[in-house]
Amino acid sequence: MPAASGGTSTVTAGNISNNTASGTNPGGIYNNGGTVTLRVSRVAANIPSNCLNSPSPVPGCFG
Repeated sequence: MPAASGGTSTVTAGNISNNTASGTNPGGIYNNGGTVTLRVSRVAANIPSNCLNSPSPVPGCFG
């Protein structure tokens, strides 16, 4: 997923899965103050590393 502070991303009919992160980077989708729109898309089985320090906590996020 591209990274842009304050940008806009739209994923249509996508599959964002099985991503792994290290350091303070997220796995899956990282929204840094912009807008992310998912349309008929799946986000699953991603392994983030920043759940505890995320600026926007995600329910059920562990890591």
